[in-house]
Amino acid sequence: MNYKIIECIKELNSFEGNLFVYSLSYALLLTIPPAMIVIVFSFRWIDLNINEIVDVLALFIPDEVLYPFIDFLVNENKNSIFGSMITTFISLFLSSRSIYSFLLIASRYEKIEYPKWSLRLFSIYEFICIYLYGMICVIVNVLFFDSLGISFLVYFSASFIGFYLFYHLCTFRLREWTYGLLGALFSTISIYFVGLLFFKIVRYFTNYENVYGPLSSIMLLFLSVFVISMIIYFGYILNNKFTENKNEEYRKNTFFHLCVKIEKTISKRYTNESRN
Repeated sequence: MNYKIIECIKELNSFEGNLFVYSLSYALLLTIPPAMIVIVFSFRWIDLNINEIVDVLALFIPDEVLYPFIDFLVNENKNSIFGSMITTFISLFLSSRSIYSFLLIASRYEKIEYPKWSLRLFSIYEFICIYLYGMICVIVNVLFFDSLGISFLVYFSASFIGFYLFYHLCTFRLREWTYGLLGALFSTISIYFVGLLFFKIVRYFTNYENVYGPLSSIMLLFLSVFVISMIIYFGYILNNKFTENKNEEYRKNTFFHLCVKIEKTISKRYTNESRN
């Protein structure tokens, strides 16, 4: 047990582990604005109180960054439905960048090669699944549990199930049902404590505001995203170290196999044309 935990920490601090965390952090930073656009527009379309999700986002994004951007989106012209739809679809594509980054990490870790464009398409599908799951959880909470005062339990449970599904979707092997449980539990608890304590600790025990001045909020956002990326990747490592079975076969994914065939066909045609 202790040996495996030490191995997980070593892998997280390795050169490749640091590279993966930096890559995931960068992808998450690029994901935040378009993801917020999708969320705000979705709440506007189904006429839900935007404060329901803003309170959650405020745990991880500094107020000075979050609220001006939310106000800007909320006060945008609501009459342009076509423009809102285009913006939402573009934002969905951009928001899936973080999942694409994680799929690249998983494919390299599991030593499997699929065309990168196929991973990019799959990341869009996976983000839409996670997005719909999140929206369903919010709607269910608003309709049935919000008045009971147990929103925390609902969102905690939803986050655990969401991370469990996420880790399963981001693996290319046939895993047992227990795969992802440990990583999902670790990620859910850790990110909850990050949201609960991170900004308080940084603001009261460091001098970020004195050093960076007006840019302190942006620096805190960078730091928050980096910590969350580290937690998500460490959860992935925990899953692989504690529940991985080396005899597991790769999934027979029809989509990826079709993409491999398409790329091979195009490559052969290109080779034949270049020879002629």
